[in-house]
Amino acid sequence: MGVSAEGQEEGKDYTPTVIPKSDAVRSRIAAATEKSALFAGLGPEQQTAVIDAMFEVTCTAGQDVITQGDVGDNFYVADSGEYTVHLKGVEKPVHTYQEGASFGELALMYNCPRAATVRCAVPGTLWGLDRVTFRCILMAANKQTLQTTSQFLKSVSVLSPLTDQQRSTLASAMEEIVFEDGEYVVQMGEPADALYLLKSGEVAVHKANEAGDLMRMKAGEFFGESALQSEGATVLTRQANVVAVGPVTAPRLTLTMTIILARTLTQILTRTRTRTGTVIR
Repeated sequence: MGVSAEGQEEGKDYTPTVIPKSDAVRSRIAAATEKSALFAGLGPEQQTAVIDAMFEVTCTAGQDVITQGDVGDNFYVADSGEYTVHLKGVEKPVHTYQEGASFGELALMYNCPRAATVRCAVPGTLWGLDRVTFRCILMAANKQTLQTTSQFLKSVSVLSPLTDQQRSTLASAMEEIVFEDGEYVVQMGEPADALYLLKSGEVAVHKANEAGDLMRMKAGEFFGESALQSEGATVLTRQANVVAVGPVTAPRLTLTMTIILARTLTQILTRTRTRTGTVIR
């Protein structure tokens, strides 16, 4: 992932923000952020600096935290409450964020308008992080991870029509998941709410009550693209089990992120599957 000129300028003038907090509050923030992939790569000093800069936002039902089309100002992590995601032209919410979830990063990373509205559905508390601190600490700490994922996406033939910038944006929206041997990546009948790309390892695809594997898939292949075909509250279900054969690493793109930034992937992936004749929901 490239760092924009704006990001470099922000880094030159960056002065750490310190908002005094009790030990109890610091512990609450640490607990709320431990599920966020963006915080996983932080060292102790970086984590301390981020917690220093975070501020509390109390939300009431019906309050818009983020408005689609606005300029991005803050990144948020949910401490409590529920927050629904809304898109213009889509009647129902496309996702709900709950405790431990984070949102608002894409507009800060790519200097683009907010892609969706996030509205408080159940009163709660968010921890906010200002744009400059986000870019200078969180973005910098995750730069290598994003570059590695972007490079991997370049090796996936189905994504060849995407530009480097589009691949970088896609990488930033993906969460890398590690599975152990024999662990189910997806199970038949569960909601098809995410697309998976195999970064390393091998998976077996089979159906319940049917002998043998339908197929084996290896690094560079993808599955779960039915998630990209779900709209609004209508989510399709998995039509097969996918099980790890040995250790597996698979970046995941959720339905919410797909709707927000990658609707065009539906056409690319569907076209590819039509040519090969294989669809794994």
